[in-house]
Amino acid sequence: MPLRVPLLQHLADDEKKQSKKFARACVTPLQAKETTEDRPVPLLSIQCRYDPSNAATIHPVALGSTTPPIIYLENLGFHSNNTMNTVNKQETLLKFYGTTDRREAWRRLDEAEGKMDISKLEEWTTMNIPYYAPESELPRPLPTITEIEGARNTKDDLARRTGGLKPVYRIDGVFVVKICEYPFVLQEAENLLFLQKHSQVRVPKIYAAYCSQGLDPYNYLHSFPRKFPNRNSLPIYHVLIMEYIDGTPLNTYSPGETRFTRKRSWDTYTQRKRDNISKKLDKQLRLLRSVPPPAEPYYGRIYGQPWHPWTHVISRCSIPSTMVGPFKRHEDFVNAIFERSLKMCALQQEEDFLPTERIALERFKEDMSNAHGTNPVLTHFGLKEEDVLLINNPNDLEDPDIVIIDWEFMSWMPAYIDPGYTRWPVDKRLLFTAMDADIRLVADYVGKFLNKTANSY
Repeated sequence: MPLRVPLLQHLADDEKKQSKKFARACVTPLQAKETTEDRPVPLLSIQCRYDPSNAATIHPVALGSTTPPIIYLENLGFHSNNTMNTVNKQETLLKFYGTTDRREAWRRLDEAEGKMDISKLEEWTTMNIPYYAPESELPRPLPTITEIEGARNTKDDLARRTGGLKPVYRIDGVFVVKICEYPFVLQEAENLLFLQKHSQVRVPKIYAAYCSQGLDPYNYLHSFPRKFPNRNSLPIYHVLIMEYIDGTPLNTYSPGETRFTRKRSWDTYTQRKRDNISKKLDKQLRLLRSVPPPAEPYYGRIYGQPWHPWTHVISRCSIPSTMVGPFKRHEDFVNAIFERSLKMCALQQEEDFLPTERIALERFKEDMSNAHGTNPVLTHFGLKEEDVLLINNPNDLEDPDIVIIDWEFMSWMPAYIDPGYTRWPVDKRLLFTAMDADIRLVADYVGKFLNKTANSY
């Protein structure tokens, strides 16, 4: 017997595809169930031919098959019995933000995020703050406020080099200083110490993590003297000092370029260099995923902690701004992604949900209920080009070493999240060769869902 195939959001990017005679689609990356047997048959991609006279049916094809079947689509419309068809954007805004006006919803959201109490560090990390590494482990005394502020707007201002928003400075060629008004960097310090203790992943050493009042990374004393007349009036900043690794970010800017005009460094590499980078990155991520999970697995930050309110994909867009998780069930983790995607769709400028958004939202929970790779594994969660440092190999310029940085979002999450959320041009077939093919399909599906629901940032 053939299978009935649900029309997923990536079977039709827009209504214009309804008029196309031929289309190519990827069936849901989950295990489809045969109608004649209980044994599930994993499916790969399928070729689609538009034919209004036939229902959408396919014959099961096992993973690894080289000849995809032909299916006939009844239509590429947007019909479903799901309740999403009866919910409009105004009702969603009213439910979550108490208003039907999108701009007012954004204002209330910003106001709620501004009221978030970040002074209770015990809600953000289990570390004892301040933290200082033993003096015997330091390459030299820790940098002073004068040294840190002196790196601003110089060649040692690393954030300017990669387009980052938070101040990141290189000090004396041995330290990196990351500064943030929120405790994100303290969570990164905790994550790095965890990796140093429990994994073989190559990460920078941590030298200090503390709070500072008197540090002026944004030059407020000069720019706003009335509001900030002295150092005691400055905000409290959270500071992370770690090892400087002499490497080149994968997407370094050239002089005069911006993140919108730059040419991707990846595009200038030979295929051999790309393959070497991909394989080494894959090795680091396999080491990360191989860290044994807790005795009672869960989805959340290390040591059973929740995600902070500004965590991409999972949280944010909530009133009041609160911590999210941890979750013991995969279903609850999926629900958190769904709710954040629903809110993001509602906050977009269109008057109502787009057809593609409706399809994505109405199918997501059901599709993910049978997904592969749901067990929580240690995950970087947000790998970007600038998070990969290439370290020159003098013996072979085509084979650089790599180090992954920016670990503030590291969590116990399903294996499909890292490849699904990754937004960079590395070939994922090389990047995640250690992953089961079914998990890669789920990752592709989740990535498309996040993009279509404005939940990819």
